[in-house]
Amino acid sequence: MAKKIAININFDSLYWLCGGDVEKFKFPSYFSVADRFFSFSEKYGFKYSIFVIGQDLQNKEVFARVRSWSEAGHEIGNHSWSHVSNLGILSDSKMEYEVMKSHELITQCTGKEPRGFIAPSWCASRRLLRLLAQNNYLYDTSIFPTYFIFALWLKLRLNSIGTSRKHNIRTKQLFFQMPFSFGKRTPYIKEYEGKKIVELPMPTAGYLRLPCWHTMNFVFGSEAVLGAADKILKISDNFYYVVHPADLLDYNNDLNDDIRGKIKSLERTMVPLEKKKEYMENVLRKLQNEGEFVTLEKMAGDIKNNCGK
Repeated sequence: MAKKIAININFDSLYWLCGGDVEKFKFPSYFSVADRFFSFSEKYGFKYSIFVIGQDLQNKEVFARVRSWSEAGHEIGNHSWSHVSNLGILSDSKMEYEVMKSHELITQCTGKEPRGFIAPSWCASRRLLRLLAQNNYLYDTSIFPTYFIFALWLKLRLNSIGTSRKHNIRTKQLFFQMPFSFGKRTPYIKEYEGKKIVELPMPTAGYLRLPCWHTMNFVFGSEAVLGAADKILKISDNFYYVVHPADLLDYNNDLNDDIRGKIKSLERTMVPLEKKKEYMENVLRKLQNEGEFVTLEKMAGDIKNNCGK
């Protein structure tokens, strides 16, 4: 059986780095940066699973762009309404608003309901998974089964200093994350009040649970990421790889001066674009040789259909 491999983009818009007006701001993520991502999908013949922030779709240009991606066959998933970093510990009403407000606008944009979700900063909770299941989501990718999540949250909080986006990590959030951080690392199905949802945890490798997503190229280097992917693929038939707009951002050409002064806290900002493209090329070349590219919706659907066999 061929291994199933998905490439998903968490479309963090970056507008918050300059405190811009969501309806007027020119989103580099959705235009020049997105074009670079799609040049890779065309070259390697796959469709992305793209998770968008609902409020970004209030921008008419972004709305039209995302609709065109859906029409081209790319999957559009839900990344919450406002990218609040502590989604998993919000009150039930606020959590539902963040999920369903985005859900409604994505449905309006694409003409179809999103089937997949990922929480900002991977801030998950059982209440969040129950909410998704009750609203007929097929799958979720909010589980980060490694203690690296705590270092990541610290970095996100440091990144947010001086911007309009605050990463409000709380002790309560750390408590709720603990069971996931040391929990199951392979896909599984959870049932809530008769509704089933497929959980696709972030792929991690080895005893250290090294997370395997694209940002790690800029922290540990390309060889470490390729090695982690190789270990995971040897023991799993399902693998997905997370990328973000900043991974293909051309710092010198795509951003105006207002943003340029506030984005240096992202570790890959100052990496030359050609190097970023090289990292992307290395990963896609390897994954193309390992299995079949699919969307996360296809992957999760097959897992759910085969669970009883």
